[in-house]
Amino acid sequence: MNRFRMSGQLSDAAQADVVFECVPEDLELKRGLVQQLEGIVSDSCILATNTSAIPISLLQQEARHPERILGVHWDEPAHIKRFLEIIPGAATSPACLERVAELAVAWGKEPSLLRKEVRGFIVNRISYAMYREACHLVDSGVCTVEDVDRAMRNDVGWWMPFAGPFRYMDLMGVEAYYHVMHDLLPDLCSDPDIPRLMRDVVEGGGRGVRNGRGFYQYSREEARDWEEQFLAFNYEMRRLTDRYTAPLPKSAPPGDENK
Repeated sequence: MNRFRMSGQLSDAAQADVVFECVPEDLELKRGLVQQLEGIVSDSCILATNTSAIPISLLQQEARHPERILGVHWDEPAHIKRFLEIIPGAATSPACLERVAELAVAWGKEPSLLRKEVRGFIVNRISYAMYREACHLVDSGVCTVEDVDRAMRNDVGWWMPFAGPFRYMDLMGVEAYYHVMHDLLPDLCSDPDIPRLMRDVVEGGGRGVRNGRGFYQYSREEARDWEEQFLAFNYEMRRLTDRYTAPLPKSAPPGDENK
């Protein structure tokens, strides 16, 4: 913490080599901040945005040096997780991507580098397909919210910290997934609209543990307990994944993640 300093002035970033912005998910707000920063930092300073879905190319528009703008997608709790996605825009230079990938390893991250820009990146595209299917199953009367959480926690949640989907299919026998995909994929939900279950919660004022109303109901004490347990769980998961994941290399050049 003795290396941590807070400031209310953007001008204090003038000497920085890398600047990360983490303002709300609003394109014009982010674009305006990037333009402000370009008037403060050096021409060689890397400007990184923490966004969940905004295409980086949109932030590069009208920038003085679009080649130094890229996406760095963290996830909460960012100080514990190994997760990090690095996303290029149309004009991002390979040198900037490589520099941030090297820094990420020094931060204790295990970065994934996208080869081209796509909305939602890797984790959000896969996760939101899961969220949509989960809502669809409940909306269709197949099962309850509790059933979905229980099943996913005790199956996917069991192996996912150890292996990603491709490694898992290798471990289990990839040919079985080939045959299941043939019959199952056409039956999965592909509705582009927000599911009814999600609309009912959010449009009804639900914010999850923040206000005690989400897919579940929480008392103030229950919400606090869940948040405290989630934090403790994340620390425990970091220790567990450190045991079962190969040590991070001193550097992780783009393209070498699977070696």
